[in-house]
Amino acid sequence: MTDAIYFIAILVEGEAGETITRFKQDAAQHFGASRALKSPPHLTLIPPFSWPAEALEALSEALSGFMAGRPMPVVRLLNFNSFPPRVIYVDVEPNIELNSFQQALETHLEQQLSIRTDREYGFHPHVTIAFKDLREAVFPEAWAHFSAQNFAHAFQAPGIALLQHTGQCWEVKREFPTILFTTTCPA
Repeated sequence: MTDAIYFIAILVEGEAGETITRFKQDAAQHFGASRALKSPPHLTLIPPFSWPAEALEALSEALSGFMAGRPMPVVRLLNFNSFPPRVIYVDVEPNIELNSFQQALETHLEQQLSIRTDREYGFHPHVTIAFKDLREAVFPEAWAHFSAQNFAHAFQAPGIALLQHTGQCWEVKREFPTILFTTTCPA
């Protein structure tokens, strides 16, 4: 069996996603940090993990099952923050529903597929603008640039996405929309 590398995220699409992509391009052009451009704008729910490529259907079924009857939390993006000395990101306002959603997903994957996440710092929702290739010497200038800007956007994504590493970049492998059940009364 061949393992693939995946992660699970909420994609930031539409106008907000385009704006975040421009922030990433700005970080690449002006501060030499292009690595964040190797994935679409997203908020990571489950960090990268190895999973047998041949067992993609089992992973997909588990994710579809998780989304059945589960509404997506509203995400509020607000300005910028950082993890000095290398990471700059669009910040996510603290959100109990988002934290509960992420924890439920983590628990579901551990119970259903024995997928465990080893988060060194816990769940800290954010949308990365610049990271690993942002040099420490350039960080203060980059941080001054981004922290002086304002950005705000609230959205409710239609679901979650499974991204796979191709060896060069991250691509959306599958999307799992929320499936809400409705009942109708007989006439």
